[in-house]
Amino acid sequence: MVKEIVTTYRDDLDGSELPDDFRPTRFSLEGTEYEIDLSEENVDRLREALSPFIDAARQVQPRFGNAPAQSRGSSTKRRSSSSSSSDSSRLAEIRTWANQNGYPTGDRGRLRQEIIDAYEAAH
Repeated sequence: MVKEIVTTYRDDLDGSELPDDFRPTRFSLEGTEYEIDLSEENVDRLREALSPFIDAARQVQPRFGNAPAQSRGSSTKRRSSSSSSSDSSRLAEIRTWANQNGYPTGDRGRLRQEIIDAYEAAH
């Protein structure tokens, strides 16, 4: 007996079959990253729809605490200890400010983006 398993990739928008070598399309909006499986035709439609907005926009560096996730296979850089210590002191400063201004935080863990945004707006 032979058992054959076939994997079929489908376009998330229209359900059409995708080639085995397709690559997911990534984009982000308002700090949230998205990934979608699209045919070349639908990738072109997405680019065309976003084009007027991209053309009018400006590129920015990721804000602290809002860095995009690294893609598979990309190299990672280690932070220097001075960078890590400055990040730690900045986080401590944000936590202190947040607790004094009605944004309760824990002693550890990730700060909500809302708190970081409020801190940056106040400074």
